[in-house]
Amino acid sequence: MKRFLIILIILVSHIFIYCQNPFPFSYLNYVNIDNDYDGLKSGIPIDIDHDDDVDIIAVNSLNLFWYENDQNISFIKHTISSNIFWGSVFAVDMDSDNDIDIVTSSSSEFEIAWYENDGNQNFTQNTIPSSSMILNCIFTIDIDDDNDIDILTSTYSASMLYLYINDGDSNFTETIIDSTLINAGSVFAIDLDEDNDLDIISATSSYSNSNYLKWYENINDEFLEHELPLGNWQPRSVYCIDFDYDSDVDILLALGDAWNSDKVILYENQGFQNSYNFEEHVLVNEEYCISGLLGITAADYDNDDDIDIIISEVYDLAPQSEYRTIWLCVNDGFGNMTLNCISLCNAGLQLWSIDVDNDTDTDLVSIGYMPSNMNDSRSRIYKNSYITGIGSYELQSISYKLSNHPNPFNPSTTIEFSIQNNSKVELSIHNVKGQKIKTLTQNEFTKGSYSIIWNSDNENNKPVSSGIYYYKLNINGKTEAVKKCLLLK
Repeated sequence: MKRFLIILIILVSHIFIYCQNPFPFSYLNYVNIDNDYDGLKSGIPIDIDHDDDVDIIAVNSLNLFWYENDQNISFIKHTISSNIFWGSVFAVDMDSDNDIDIVTSSSSEFEIAWYENDGNQNFTQNTIPSSSMILNCIFTIDIDDDNDIDILTSTYSASMLYLYINDGDSNFTETIIDSTLINAGSVFAIDLDEDNDLDIISATSSYSNSNYLKWYENINDEFLEHELPLGNWQPRSVYCIDFDYDSDVDILLALGDAWNSDKVILYENQGFQNSYNFEEHVLVNEEYCISGLLGITAADYDNDDDIDIIISEVYDLAPQSEYRTIWLCVNDGFGNMTLNCISLCNAGLQLWSIDVDNDTDTDLVSIGYMPSNMNDSRSRIYKNSYITGIGSYELQSISYKLSNHPNPFNPSTTIEFSIQNNSKVELSIHNVKGQKIKTLTQNEFTKGSYSIIWNSDNENNKPVSSGIYYYKLNINGKTEAVKKCLLLK
């Protein structure tokens, strides 16, 4: 009992110190995605109905839900399926018909399900056979560059990493990428070695001294395994972003060990000209991360031209008591992090950085975590109160309309705009530093509505890395609208 009280005092002091200044987020400035107890396990924010707001697709232990945004960040819950069984969920246009479909994994069936959207949010379930059950995380992307969507998934107990290759007609062939991936957590694909194809990143976690961050180099659609040894540090969550703005992909990794210490590591990509080299930096150490890291995401939340980090954690004080905390780690520009508390009671298994309220800053979507002894587990949207520089214009004037779909997207998104008068129009893409990376059009347009596709490339037609980008509409030399989009790879 004495030990428990000492731990409690230390924890409360820790939280009090770091919760005094929760800028740019406030732990009071949030919206519940579901006002009832939801128990959601996995979810993704996406505009599934193409009405220029962010909806939520999510699953709990049995159900697949669509939370329809009423454009005021109030959600109408629709049940799509009641046959999920503790799965994971992703959303993407699987059948190339310009609407968003849904893909789920199952923890009790030997299958993956994808739900075909008819364009009016009526869904038809299709199944993909799998050799394993207890499929854990899921990620969808065109990994073989043949203009259809493939599926990556891992198993929690069978130590497998699978790739399901789409033949273009929604028939899938199962391929084993790795059969030694113990307790696989995050899995996703990105061009890590800058050779214009997609590599795979995942992690293996055990209670021995044999934990690894693994990446699989894509060589003509065959995958060569590389390992970054982690020792007794267990990977909890992985996030890829160009952290140091040097035009390559770095890796952020939330780590924990068997002794309830946690930390956040940056593996800085040194480039792949001569060797596969990552330099390790500890960004948040055990002094601040108490224990039980769950999720990690990153973006420039305070608009000071560097990447900040958000992490979530669960700390067990006793069998019937837990703290679930979300921390904003503010970067000073040199990789030194100051922690601020966003939430004291709801720590998401999945964290997403996206502009939910259309005010051109980056908000946080936290998909909830439900331990068996807690009766309050709600997924939430935390609004960012910071006013960004590039978004200091009015988001959208009366005379000009601007939007994109899908958002998040990969590999392309359609940007739509309308003008009320004949005008000279420039539509351009900018990175988080405000630098123009692509001019999509610069021409005279007559009054009307138009759409232009951005294929996530720069002015030299080279693919850009995943992350947040701005698209800006100039009319007759004046900036009329700026919006944000999220490229996921």
